[in-house]
Amino acid sequence: MQRGPSLWVRRRRRRVARPTPRKGLATVAEALRFKEGDNVVVNDLENPANLYPWISQRLRGSRCVSSRAAGGAVRLDDLEKAVDDKTKAISVSHVEWLTGARHDLRSFAELAHATGRTSSSTGYRRRALSRST
Repeated sequence: MQRGPSLWVRRRRRRVARPTPRKGLATVAEALRFKEGDNVVVNDLENPANLYPWISQRLRGSRCVSSRAAGGAVRLDDLEKAVDDKTKAISVSHVEWLTGARHDLRSFAELAHATGRTSSSTGYRRRALSRST
């Protein structure tokens, strides 16, 4: 039996399984209580399908803030620079679709939780890579 893609939401250490990562991120994005001016930190290497759920929250007054990736991967200090008082969540793929870089999700989640924010990540590319190697 094959399991579908999973999405990790690290506020209360819950794992959410949805048919696609985009649907999982949409569930998380809709569950957050955005106010006018709130933002979500993403990165400039992110797959567009993972951005759409966050971009769609503009109707609720939020916006996406993009951190710049260096050398094909997102670094913790770059995420820290993008986070501000209005940041509601940080969303990063475990494995970048363009470069194959694997991110240290634990440190990204620790950054989010240290300041009371939600972190989310998709893990379906990681599973695909581990099957092929």
